[in-house]
Amino acid sequence: MIDVCLLYAYTLRQIYDEAIKLSRERQGPLNPTLSRLYFNKAIVYEDEAMQTSDTNTYGLAYDHYKKAFVVSREVLGIEHSKTLKFRDVLRQPTYAWFAGRRHENIDSLVSEEVLGTA
Repeated sequence: MIDVCLLYAYTLRQIYDEAIKLSRERQGPLNPTLSRLYFNKAIVYEDEAMQTSDTNTYGLAYDHYKKAFVVSREVLGIEHSKTLKFRDVLRQPTYAWFAGRRHENIDSLVSEEVLGTA
C-alpha cells in the first residue's frame, strides 16, 4: 500500500511543479495562486513524510510551507487570514524545529532568499 501512496505523492508533486512553473510564468513570482500551490505541494510532502518517517521529506514540506507564507505575506499582507494560517503551520513543533535548526526566524524571512529571486 505504501508504494501506491508514494507513487501518488510523486505524481502530485510533478503536477504541482508544472502548475508552479506556469503560475510563475504567467502571473509572476508573487501571486495568490502561487502561495496556494506551494502550500498544497507542502501538504503532499508532509503526507509522504508521515508515511515514511523521512526527516528530509519533512524538510521539503517546510521549504514549501515557507514559500507559501512568504508569497502570501507579500501579496495579501501579514494580517490576511491565509498568511496567518501559513505562519501558524510554520510555528507547529515539527516546522519550528526546522526553522531553529536552520537559524531562521519565520517572521523575518526575506522573500528574495526564500523564493530564489535574489
